[in-house]
Amino acid sequence: MNIVFVHPTTNIYAGSTKALINIIKGIGRNSDCKCLIIVPNRNGIYSFLKSEGYNVIDISHYYSIYPTIHNITDIILFLPRLFNRLFVNFVAILKILKILKKDKYDIIHTNASVIAIGYYAAKLSHIPHVWHLREYGAQSFNQFYYYFSKRQFWRKLKSKNSYTICITKGIQKHFNLENHPNSTVIYDGVFHTNSEAFIEQKSKYFFFAGRLEKYKGIEDLLQAYSTFIKHNDGNREYRLKIAGEAISESYKIKLLQMVKDLQINEFVDFIGFQTDVSLLEQHAYCVVVPSHSEGFGFVTAESMMNGALVIGNNNTGTKEQFDNGLTFTNKEIGLRYNSVEELAICLIQIVESGIENYTNYIKRGQQTAAKLYTIENNVNSIYHYYKKILSR
Repeated sequence: MNIVFVHPTTNIYAGSTKALINIIKGIGRNSDCKCLIIVPNRNGIYSFLKSEGYNVIDISHYYSIYPTIHNITDIILFLPRLFNRLFVNFVAILKILKILKKDKYDIIHTNASVIAIGYYAAKLSHIPHVWHLREYGAQSFNQFYYYFSKRQFWRKLKSKNSYTICITKGIQKHFNLENHPNSTVIYDGVFHTNSEAFIEQKSKYFFFAGRLEKYKGIEDLLQAYSTFIKHNDGNREYRLKIAGEAISESYKIKLLQMVKDLQINEFVDFIGFQTDVSLLEQHAYCVVVPSHSEGFGFVTAESMMNGALVIGNNNTGTKEQFDNGLTFTNKEIGLRYNSVEELAICLIQIVESGIENYTNYIKRGQQTAAKLYTIENNVNSIYHYYKKILSR
């Protein structure tokens, strides 16, 4: 079984990249599997995969979405940018077809919904295409619009020889695929079996990990933390550590100004990207996941496995993980909130009650994560899905 993986980014810190590495490492252990990974350039993940001995090539390609518009320059350059994207992606499809003509591959697996070059190459080669749906589209990102229309993209998902893996039931429902015979739900694998960790003595800081952009809810967290700090002088002992990089320099400046305006700059630590956040999660008083529209939520599952209490925005992927825990353990596994005010109350509540009173939440979260989100479960499910596809 020979698989071509098409990946949209070389960002080694992206959740989709972490998921890809786990998949190809696991799939590669099967003697009947051979993998080729296609990435858009030779940065980040390309070098890592090469050094690990994987068959990886770079083929320049763009997201199959319209160019964003922020100012008059973007309006003027909209059509040239669109035509350039279409041309570069057309060339990428031709290059993939050349590869498929030279070597036999059974399936093309596109590791996100934002690129379509794998779909077209599979269609022209008459082989199955698997679309790994990880995001909600415009609901997840600002100005995220598939060309030439969302309706056309949804038709591709249900076309002949097209298959979908949805990382949550919520995403499957979003794309109207709940009852489609060629769609399945497979949760991402975040850690290996029996890798639970728990540190009883927590440090006095709240922790956030992820890209710093509006839809990730970072501004909501800063607002809530400001309320928390002003609630009680004793709360000033509890810092806010933020791991991640801003999507742009202008947004970073905006966040720094916001922290200053809220008068919390002396309590907030912007620590940038961390190659290993596990220790930070294990020692954190709690981990906050304030995303407005999380596809799955690597940080949520990872934090639960690392023995952290999770406070999460009660929507999309975060809500589904909490709901899974409620179904599995019959009790809540984290603290949910529906507004900035409720988030602030959660922060105040755990400090006033003491984190030791939430140990049962943490243990139930670990039980849920260990049952549903292991790399072994993820890889085995994908491997058997491939077998099912090829047996048709």
